[in-house]
Amino acid sequence: MRADGREIVDLEIARGIPVPDQPGGATLQAYSHLDGITRRTPWQLSETSGVRTRVGGAKLILGSHPIADELRDLDLSRHALLTSSVAHLQMEFQDATAC
Repeated sequence: MRADGREIVDLEIARGIPVPDQPGGATLQAYSHLDGITRRTPWQLSETSGVRTRVGGAKLILGSHPIADELRDLDLSRHALLTSSVAHLQMEFQDATAC
């Protein structure tokens, strides 16, 4: 990801092993907080295929942009414990509601 001609972050992901497709989906909740208001957005993940996973398998590289500096201050690990990728998926997001 780049902004203002400078790199913020790069994520390198190695290919994992195939995982059997699971029928059905999952309903999840996303939360955001802006201007003193917390909002909840339900979303559903369905129709996935081409799922691959592996131990490790991803490397986070932070650039020189000021946002990269903010991420660096979070002291994020440079290597993932587990990586999954999905070739095809469908998501549906509902309207956000204040909590």
